[in-house]
Amino acid sequence: MNGTTRRARIGLLRSAAAICLFALPGACSYRLEDKPGSVELLRAREQAEAGDRRAALDAVEAGIAKARDPAIVARLHYDRARLLDRQGGGDPQEILRELEIARRGGYAPATMFLAELHERGRLGTPDAAAAAALYEEARAFDPRAAIALARLAQQGQVRPSVPLARLVSDGVGALEAQAAMGQVSAVRELARLNTDGILQPPDPLKAERLLTRGVELGDVSALTDLALLWLARPEPAQKRRARRMLESAADRGARRAMVELAKFHRDGSFGAPDLVASAGWFRRATAAGEAGLEMDLAQVLLASPGRTDGQLAEAVGLIDGAVAAGDPHAALIRGRLHASGTGGPVDGPEAIRMFERARAARLPDAPVELGRLYAQGTGVPADPARAVGYWQEALSLGATGVYKDLGEAYATGTGVAPDPVRAREYLTVAAEGGSISAALLLAQLHERGVDGPPDNLAAAKWYEVAAREGSVGASTSLAALYERGVDGTPDMPRAVRWYEMAAERGSVGAMGRLIAIYGDPRSGFADRSRAVHWLAAAADAGSGSAMFDLAKAYGTGDGVPRDPARAESLLGRLHATDPDSAASIARAYADGLIGVRDQTAAVAWYRRAAERGDARSMRALAEAYDEGRGVGADARAAGAWYARAADAGDVVAMRRLGDRIVAAGEEGAGNRAVTLWRRAAAGGDVPAMRSLAHALAVGISDEIDPRQALRWYEAAARAGDGEAQYQVGMMYLQGLGVERDPERAKTWLLAARRNQIGMADAGLQALATLAR
Repeated sequence: MNGTTRRARIGLLRSAAAICLFALPGACSYRLEDKPGSVELLRAREQAEAGDRRAALDAVEAGIAKARDPAIVARLHYDRARLLDRQGGGDPQEILRELEIARRGGYAPATMFLAELHERGRLGTPDAAAAAALYEEARAFDPRAAIALARLAQQGQVRPSVPLARLVSDGVGALEAQAAMGQVSAVRELARLNTDGILQPPDPLKAERLLTRGVELGDVSALTDLALLWLARPEPAQKRRARRMLESAADRGARRAMVELAKFHRDGSFGAPDLVASAGWFRRATAAGEAGLEMDLAQVLLASPGRTDGQLAEAVGLIDGAVAAGDPHAALIRGRLHASGTGGPVDGPEAIRMFERARAARLPDAPVELGRLYAQGTGVPADPARAVGYWQEALSLGATGVYKDLGEAYATGTGVAPDPVRAREYLTVAAEGGSISAALLLAQLHERGVDGPPDNLAAAKWYEVAAREGSVGASTSLAALYERGVDGTPDMPRAVRWYEMAAERGSVGAMGRLIAIYGDPRSGFADRSRAVHWLAAAADAGSGSAMFDLAKAYGTGDGVPRDPARAESLLGRLHATDPDSAASIARAYADGLIGVRDQTAAVAWYRRAAERGDARSMRALAEAYDEGRGVGADARAAGAWYARAADAGDVVAMRRLGDRIVAAGEEGAGNRAVTLWRRAAAGGDVPAMRSLAHALAVGISDEIDPRQALRWYEAAARAGDGEAQYQVGMMYLQGLGVERDPERAKTWLLAARRNQIGMADAGLQALATLAR
């Protein structure tokens, strides 16, 4: 017999002692190591400790096939139940059958384990009464049973036949006796009793002393418990020490320490979350034999920043394995991946299949997800009514995350008849439960007065709730509400404070309002330096208008030291961000908006904008060539650019091109000009209306039509053109294209005189002469 086998046999003999201690009378009148099935029992324990559950199960099943002794058979069936439970996906009824065989064979720990399974609902729903009956039975041989029964009684779940104080006293007494004999499991249990409220008052210091004793006895589980006790303390030094202790316990093989380290790194208990470290500890715990961590590891991998394709593939593989093992929670997560297209294309039907598996297990989040799938039409035809039905089912199962969805549906009448009262009720529950989006929507409902008159006070309350939780939109809306006045009177100090908060969080809209408020001398908050500060922030956030205005400020020295080079740099950034801004940059150079007029630069920028199809810039280039501004005068180039601008829809270019054609006096010029003027007039160009009317009245083309002439003169006159008003007055005075109408003639001639049209006086005198 080699050393390893000998040590394992010694461990098995110790286990045999435990069997003899708890077995029925006469069950231990044998030498365990000589019994059939004992070698397989030994091998199963070795495989389980090594983390190979499949091999451990194979060994147990081989032992069951060989064993004849009731005690060995009982222990093997007990171990099989334990292994099936550790798999997570084991059939509850199969686990129950295994434990009943172990109980009939006289293996007492099976009773305690069965009670624990009933208490936590592993065999179905939690059953405190069944657990209590089993704990009563186990009290005869396991002091932990008395403590467990006391805990159930303290929670009001059962009424044991023995008073609570006696249960506690009996359990503690037995544990203290075992602890005095050096049983570290009893030491750990006593420490737990001093912290979890069973013993009153709790005594954490005594728990610490007990666990320290367990550590001195070499128990790695006690080291883990002591580390967790210290980790709950607020002192940073104690937390650092607790982390080192957990790492020491993990290095000594404590799987629970590995799991706790993984969770603490995941949750940021040691500082910032470290998902890489978390995944590493989950892997170590799994490799060491800890069951049921696949989904924890998968979710850490999915949440990892900068997640690689390899990590995603690993996570999906873990989830698929758990789905295949029958884990409904894994099916829920897999459905979410299918719905979002993570790890593959969006697959609505497969997402539904996964969600339905989770729904069959009555997971409340399953109908929530099904509802959202149909509400959004993700991979399936949108069906809002069906979505609402799923959400109502989720609500009946206790889902809390669905209140916002239902509230929004009732508020908007999507998939259900609008019901403002129910919308407000659901959204209030969601908002009080911490949903920022629900608080924001609730505030908007109150502000609009969906279920009655607007309630600005309630709106401000919920905007502030959402804003304090980080909603930038809520901060901006709250600021705007204060700016308008919650009670009708503007509250600018509060408005500015909330705009500042939203702006600090990156709201370009809030920055824009601050720029306007600080830049308005009438606001009571005029502060050009603050306005420039937010201009710069908005520009850094990518706002093109802010870049343009900041360039003007640096170009003119408005609120900042004048810096033409920085102004030009900002305009360059603007164009790089928005190529369509070339026209605005050109006008800035042409009009001197950045402190200097540079017509040559303006022409260059107009050309860039024109080449991108900007009709106004094409016309500006035509005007530059026409006037020799920033470029050498070139009538031919001017005409070409006017033509391009006209073709691109610029009505001023159409009119001016028509004017140039008439001035050139080419054959057919009148007809071509009238066509251009008609297009320009139809586009709203008032001078073109007047030119078209004049052409139709005097016949510079093949078309003469006094009535149409009057129509276009009147259109221009109504737009405020004085010359057109004079022409309309004279046409009504003389009866050209219309019956004479002295009153209308007088009205239009007076309008023309107000517009400084000198000939209007002559028209009015003629009208007076006719009246005599």
